[in-house]
Amino acid sequence: MIKKNQKEKTDGLAENEKLRLAAADSARRLRIEGSCRSGGGDVSGTTSASGLGNASTVELSAAAGSTVFDIRAGIIADQAALKALQSYVMSVCR
Repeated sequence: MIKKNQKEKTDGLAENEKLRLAAADSARRLRIEGSCRSGGGDVSGTTSASGLGNASTVELSAAAGSTVFDIRAGIIADQAALKALQSYVMSVCR
C-alpha cells in the first residue's frame, strides 16, 4: 500500500510538472472557466466579444498560472500524506 501511495504521488507530481512546463513554453495555456454575475444575477447577454461573457474562459498570466501549479502540487502531496496516514491508522486499529 505504501508503494502504491508513493507511486500515485510521484505520478501526480510528474504530471503537474509536465503541465507546468507546457504552460511555461506556451505549448499549452492555463484557462479558468467561469461566469460573471452582477448584483446577484447573471450579467446580461450584451457583453462585447472582448469582454467576459457568461460561461467564458480567462487565460491566466504566467505568474498566476505558476501559483496554480504550486497549489496543485501541494494538494497532491497533502492527499498522498492523508492516504498514508489512513493506511497507518487502519493497520494499527485492526
